[in-house]
Amino acid sequence: MDDRHSDSTDDTLFTAVERLVGVGGWVYDSERRTLSATDEATQICGCESPMTLDAVVDCFHPNEQPAVQATFADAIETGTAFEKEWQLDSEEPQWVRVYGEPADTDGPPRLRGAIEEITDQRRHEGRLNALFETNRRLLNAETPTAVAEVAVNAAAEVLGLSLNGVHLYDPTVDALKSAAMSDAAWETFGEAPTFEAGEGIAWAVFDRGETHVFDDVREADAVYNEDTAVRSEIVVPLGDHGVFLVAAPTTNAFDERTVSLAKLLGATVETALDQLEQTRQLKQQNERLEAFAGIVSHDLRSPLSVAKTGIEVARRQDTEADALDRVETAHERMETLIDDLLTLAQTGQDLDPDALETVALSAVADDAWATVEAGGASLVVDDDARVIADASRLQQLLENIFRNSVEHGSTSSPTSADDSVTDGSTNNETMGDNSLDSDDTEITITVGSLPDGFYIADDGPGIAPADREAVFEAGYSTREDGTGLGLQIVRTIVAAHGWTVGSVSRPMAARASISPVSTALATTIKSIWPIQPTMRRPFERLSPTSATIRVDPSASVAPLRDALLRLFDDQQVSVTTDSEQTDEVVVVRDGQVVATSSAAAIMESLLLVNSDVYITGSRGLDNAALPPTVQALHDLPFRLAGYPESDSEKLLLIALSRAIERRVLDAGRGTLRVGFQRLSRLVDEPGTRRVYERLATTELDVYAYGVGDTALPESQGFNVHTGTTELHRRGWFVVFQPPAAIDVEPAALYAIEMNDNYWDGFWTYTPERINEIAEVITDIGMSPSEPR
Repeated sequence: MDDRHSDSTDDTLFTAVERLVGVGGWVYDSERRTLSATDEATQICGCESPMTLDAVVDCFHPNEQPAVQATFADAIETGTAFEKEWQLDSEEPQWVRVYGEPADTDGPPRLRGAIEEITDQRRHEGRLNALFETNRRLLNAETPTAVAEVAVNAAAEVLGLSLNGVHLYDPTVDALKSAAMSDAAWETFGEAPTFEAGEGIAWAVFDRGETHVFDDVREADAVYNEDTAVRSEIVVPLGDHGVFLVAAPTTNAFDERTVSLAKLLGATVETALDQLEQTRQLKQQNERLEAFAGIVSHDLRSPLSVAKTGIEVARRQDTEADALDRVETAHERMETLIDDLLTLAQTGQDLDPDALETVALSAVADDAWATVEAGGASLVVDDDARVIADASRLQQLLENIFRNSVEHGSTSSPTSADDSVTDGSTNNETMGDNSLDSDDTEITITVGSLPDGFYIADDGPGIAPADREAVFEAGYSTREDGTGLGLQIVRTIVAAHGWTVGSVSRPMAARASISPVSTALATTIKSIWPIQPTMRRPFERLSPTSATIRVDPSASVAPLRDALLRLFDDQQVSVTTDSEQTDEVVVVRDGQVVATSSAAAIMESLLLVNSDVYITGSRGLDNAALPPTVQALHDLPFRLAGYPESDSEKLLLIALSRAIERRVLDAGRGTLRVGFQRLSRLVDEPGTRRVYERLATTELDVYAYGVGDTALPESQGFNVHTGTTELHRRGWFVVFQPPAAIDVEPAALYAIEMNDNYWDGFWTYTPERINEIAEVITDIGMSPSEPR
């Protein structure tokens, strides 16, 4: 350092910082308006020391200079610590992270802090974000070759891995054959070889199923070509599909971040190939169903037409009428069977995601009822729930249930009491082919909603006890003229939507319950696809309660009011102004005031006073308490936007996370499950890193979930669960379950990125709901050793 003050504390600080690799220290004297820095600091920023504040500002990119000037001025005036990432004014893009805090002195205000270069981290983050964009193209590719071509282009253009290729397994020759190569690989190696069983490094990795990094290929045991120009190589297995190869002409060419990105790309390629295989199998299944239906239709309808013509001729020749009626009845039965088989084949096909929409259950029920010959039966719809479904197939489901209830339901032949059955298929269909016959069709059919689905019930006789196990089997019917396929049709529609169905029979009644169904009754979650049903479950179990937030209408509180309006837009929370709430915010639930806080306390808690100082994860645990009004909004769904749509709404997630983590730290024991999206956040984000370094000193069992883009220090002792599922990539959750032996309440934040930069979530202190969230997390991202 060129100019040090005599203050021994500063000397100690600078000496310690000097020993840190890539980190430099600095001190700013507001009275002298000069900044002194360590050698590392001057080397990082390319500026001399000491220097004036204006000279410091000039070290940064012109676009950053106003923010640098304002940050230092604000820190001196308010005594506020800061942490910022700025770009330097350099020929090549260079980024630094600057920390600053007030120094404890009796004289004029001084700041001290540190600076570190984060250019590599920024590049890594940029590549990771670009890789996620590539994922969409991979998953939209329509052939394995197309997937391979997207992968090699992404590896070259996004990750900078110019020599790469994909080999896919060909079972017809039991070999790995080249599917795609980068341009540079073609120019360097020419045509790629085919690796037969047991040949080369590629086959060895494919056979073992584990990624291998070769720092020097020539030292490997199974080299395919001993004269190869390749010196370093990464081989990533793609499951049963093949391998992803990355090469370099020098030894030790790949660092840990490069390897992690290659593995991440390989995992997505494997997922895309899995998806194509599943699609191929589904297509074959659908084609078989259609072929079967076509054969049945052709082979039966043609002789039926001939037989009908024969009946008409026989009637004109005065053949015995009763005999002809029996033949005609048999023909009608065959036509019904053909129609049902065709319907079954169609409903067994995969759902088209584009056909899914939010529909009113009452409207679909009315449309279905209009197709049924109801006779004396009547339909009652208890409420207007909304469900996400293929409206056409949902109507088909209801038509089958309604028709069977009308045809077979009766109030004249009740079954024994307390009859019940549960199954993974549908019910009211059980009131069809499995009920006692009667001509009395004056029954009432009711459609209503459940917390996680809907039901269809009638006041007929229900289900005979002996029929309960067999009613869901295709072909089963208690009617002589029944096809036994009605339940199977309903069942396939239910299964295609990812729902389940259970049936209940009581005296003079029967009921079908279909769940879990994505509905707009309990929440107003939008754009929920393609998030898998298991991840949606915690949202769908929320009770349909509401709350009102009353806010001071004064201009000083307007930013908070606007933020709350955006946060709970189209949700179950209304934000109103109340002139009696002077600088206060009040929460009302069930007509009662449940919490009151000052507007300033909420704005400070949610980091809304000056969102410019916000850096992801920078807030620590020592100032993490939530105001009562924020706590009172538990178990209510919210929606918020991330950057660039909003630079402040996502701060709520940070505030809630820190509050729960503070509770966890105080408890010192229990189980904590945390979703980071990217595990590198635990390394690259100083605030988050400091929080979990503190938690690592406790007796907690910490389970970290996210994309495995970096390795975590073993000293933290966390249980790490990496993957590329939506839970790992899009889940922001902090779920704390304390042991029963300590008097601490559990707490959980559960949020999912439903669209790019749009998050749906809620927080809760309810033990049952927290247990359910934990089950969802372990179901998707668990390891066998994780406690349940």
